[in-house]
Amino acid sequence: MKIKGHKWQVYLVTAYGFKRAHGKMAVDTIALADKAKREIWFQDTDIELSHVRHEVFHAFMSECRIDSANLTAEQMEEIAAEIVGDDFEQINRMSRKIFRWLKKHDKNARTVKNHKT
Repeated sequence: MKIKGHKWQVYLVTAYGFKRAHGKMAVDTIALADKAKREIWFQDTDIELSHVRHEVFHAFMSECRIDSANLTAEQMEEIAAEIVGDDFEQINRMSRKIFRWLKKHDKNARTVKNHKT
């Protein structure tokens, strides 16, 4: 899928594959957006649409390239509000498409699967 002109990959893996790929970052989470690699990873367990939207939103925030800006909470809130205002429909559409794909494949995730949107 493309976010702000950049290609992101979506993966569905088993819990073991998730922990193996992300180590300590995988503790107490079923999904993760790897900003550096432009990848979104999901475990094949109890995924809800809200989890997908959450990770897709992280991807959109990442593409704003503000990690090193040392922004205040108010500035971060304003950026988040702009993303919602400008990109909500796209975030929602992408999230629903990814969610349908995840639900279709979540019981068969024996190896890494790559969703192409």
